[in-house]
Amino acid sequence: GISGQTVGTGTLTPGQSETISTSYTLQLSDLNNGSVSNQATVTYTDPDGNTYTNDSDDPDDPTDGDDGDTEPNNDPDDTTTTTFPIESVMTVTKTGHLVDVDGNGRADAGEYAEYTITITNTGNVTLSNIQFTDLGVTVISGLPISDLDPGDVATVVVQQTITQSNIDNGDIVNQATVTYDDPFGNTYTNDSDDPNDPTDNDDADTDPNNDPDDPTHINIPKDSRLSVEKTDDATIVDTNGNGMVDAGDVINYTIVITNTGNTTLTGVTIDDTLTGISGQTVGTGTLTPGQTETINTSYTLMQSDIDNGSVSNQATVTYTDPDGNTYTNDSDDPDDPTDGDDGDTE
Repeated sequence: GISGQTVGTGTLTPGQSETISTSYTLQLSDLNNGSVSNQATVTYTDPDGNTYTNDSDDPDDPTDGDDGDTEPNNDPDDTTTTTFPIESVMTVTKTGHLVDVDGNGRADAGEYAEYTITITNTGNVTLSNIQFTDLGVTVISGLPISDLDPGDVATVVVQQTITQSNIDNGDIVNQATVTYDDPFGNTYTNDSDDPNDPTDNDDADTDPNNDPDDPTHINIPKDSRLSVEKTDDATIVDTNGNGMVDAGDVINYTIVITNTGNTTLTGVTIDDTLTGISGQTVGTGTLTPGQTETINTSYTLMQSDIDNGSVSNQATVTYTDPDGNTYTNDSDDPDDPTDGDDGDTE
């Protein structure tokens, strides 16, 4: 901003020196160039009335350029170039939550996790050609990403479908990667970090900030349970056709076993002492959420049952959850509203 400023009193005697201090405020364009070059010009008149110019020289730069001023000494002069540290860095954080689409209070296969990825230019130069990669997700908003000046923030929202294996494992894991260029032709990648996870892994990307990053984990609560309903046919089979219930007649039972939780249950077996079932595998032994298996069984009445006037029976189903815990579930009579205390281990 100096123009025509008088040096000292405007007169310099032989050997006399004058010092001028000045300053310049850096612009973003300077940072994107990596340096600032500048040269001052001094104009003066000698006693014969000749006017000359002399361009400034950088004494720290031995590679003097051609002399472009009018001073007769023809000394080569060069611009004063100031370089500064370049920070071509960004942070990428990724947070997420589960979306309960059907409102049943738990995560189910086919629902989704929604993530917010926050991309911040934490450096001092403009970052361009920003490319976003996140495998297995659907982008909801935020793309494409325009150039980011220092301090600028871009937000991308994505959704990832929850699979049954995610639920059985108890979490869903995801990590995004951002690729970008700096003004000097360098290309970097930055993996997203879970800001809620203090146990960062080693930094495996090429971003020069060397910040440790880790995938974003969303915990999925497991709800391992099933229902076991046992009903008897309304009509007892009159095997001898005598028109009355007596020993030797048959009661037919239907046992309906349904996985009412959100995890895959394995090792599913049933015991029904009265009807002679012991450790029978239910279906294939595996029940996925919502899956139902039906077992039909029967019991031949004894004289003691006739004398008692009734037969009571309860089946027990045993299963293992994805964490290796084994539970039992006793059958319920859906036609009896007076449920007793729960005596199983589920």
